[in-house]
Amino acid sequence: MKAARLHAVGESMRIEEVPRPDPGPNDVLVRVRSCGIVPNLANILANWPTWFPERPQPPLPAIFGLDPAGEIVAVGRQVHAWKAGDRVYVNPGRYCGGCRACRAGDHINCTYYTFNGYFGFSEKSLAIFKDYPYGGLAEYMTAPQYSLVPGRSARGNSARDACAQARR
Repeated sequence: MKAARLHAVGESMRIEEVPRPDPGPNDVLVRVRSCGIVPNLANILANWPTWFPERPQPPLPAIFGLDPAGEIVAVGRQVHAWKAGDRVYVNPGRYCGGCRACRAGDHINCTYYTFNGYFGFSEKSLAIFKDYPYGGLAEYMTAPQYSLVPGRSARGNSARDACAQARR
């Protein structure tokens, strides 16, 4: 599959062929149809290690890409609520699921908390990047089922509507 990869901070990304990932037991494989490019991405790619050396980026070469959307093409063996063909938005927030904060439902305070395809908030984010190395600037990416927001529902709501409802 094709992916845009960054090989060195400050360089341009390169379109390259990389292996298509396989979903883990609690993950899905998403065929990416679109991916947001946040206005700050150029600064992140060029300056992040200098500005915030304590907050890691994915190990290079890396596939960035925040806020991807697409359709599920495969599901892990422990995924029951999603199926191939479901349209989804992939929330970039990743967490460990086992720490005290996660067990209390306070995921954003997980010591492993990471924005997949963007940057981490502590050195522990490197473990999350290892589990989920592909951001949204690739043809396919894996994502944990907890990160999925439905695309179009039976009522015809879009992923954007679902995100707005989730914030209320």
